[in-house]
This record gives sequence, structure tokens and C-alpha cells, in this order.
Amino acid sequence: MAHLKVRWSSEMEEQLVALWQQRECLYNVSCKAYHNRNDRERSWAEIATAIDIPVEEVKTRATTLRTQYGKLLKARPSGSGGKPLTSKQKWINRSLMFLRKHVIQRATESTLPQSTKDALAAERDPFSDPDDDVSQMSEETSVEEQSSLHNDDDFSPSVSPARPAKKQKKSQSPDDIEMEKLKLLQQMAAAFQNGRNRPSAFSDSNFGAQVAEELRLI
Repeated sequence: MAHLKVRWSSEMEEQLVALWQQRECLYNVSCKAYHNRNDRERSWAEIATAIDIPVEEVKTRATTLRTQYGKLLKARPSGSGGKPLTSKQKWINRSLMFLRKHVIQRATESTLPQSTKDALAAERDPFSDPDDDVSQMSEETSVEEQSSLHNDDDFSPSVSPARPAKKQKKSQSPDDIEMEKLKLLQQMAAAFQNGRNRPSAFSDSNFGAQVAEELRLI
């Protein structure tokens, strides 16, 4: 079943802002409870219950209002003229005054382009856990240390056992090899004929050994 988008009325937004302002852990980074995810989640749940709206919808609306307020502060510095504010902008500017110092403080913390700051204003707000950044930094440091160790290994001298030089054999064609075998067999036959008068065991063993040795050398 598709989730129906909540239609926020002026009364609902006023109630949200009032409950939001009462809970510093949702916007004041100097508040101890701000750094406790459980405290923040509990505060959002209390607001959602009071307004009778899903907690995710409450978080989304609060983020939208805060982002709009931050843009109003950047677009209209004190004493400057310009296009008149709409009634909704005047309400935001007046109702979210409690966020002023926190929005300004965060805007001056970074040297990123202005468009990037505006995008981060909504994402960095009290919905993220400050401890997550520390965890990520630890993981990156661990990866860098392991990479450094691997790089050090690259400079260590490597010792490989000396391999005996292999005797280069002259390449022969199949025809040459066959001729070598034929000559060898002829020589072996002649030698065998000459040694027939010797003891058979001695003669056969020598003949077999010689044939094997010659064939190995081909």
C-alpha cells in the first residue's frame, strides 16, 4: 500500500516548531544530549506522537524548514534591500529564530562553495550521528596504515635462489631427429653383435643403458 504524503497545515507547522524549539538536543550541538542518538530519536518520536504524524515525515519537514531558514539568512543580510519576503518566508524567519546562531555557526565552519553548503545544511542536521565520522576516519586511517606497510615491503630487497644455467640445445627438425635415432640403432646393433661373446647379463644391461642414454641426449 503506497504511503500517502502528509499535507502540512500552518497549525501543524507551528506545533512542530514549538515542540522542536523545546528540545535542544535536536539542534544545539553544544547540548550533551545532541551527541546521543537515542535521545534525539526519542525526541523526534515525542514530536511525531504529539502531532500524530509519522516520525520520518516530521524529520523531513523540520529539515526543509531549517534549510529554507538558512537560505533566507544568506540571501538577506541585515540592512540589505531586495525582493520583499512572502508571508511564508516571514513566518519562517520569525518562528525559526532559535536556530539562527546554530545555522550561522555551521555556515562558517566550511570553506566549500555556497551551493555545497546549502545542500549539506539539510543532510548534516540532527539526523546524523556525530560518532559516525569518527568511525569512518578510523577505518580510513587503518586502510592507509595497511597500504603504507605494503609499500614498505616493495622497497625491501628480494633474494631469489640462483638457478643453474640450462644447456641450450640446438634445435633440430623432425627429420634430423629420426636420422639420429636410425644411426644410433645401427650403432647399437653393431655393438650388440660385437659383444655377443660376453656374458649375456652384462651385455644386455650395458646395451640397454647405452640405448637409454643415447635416446635421452637426442
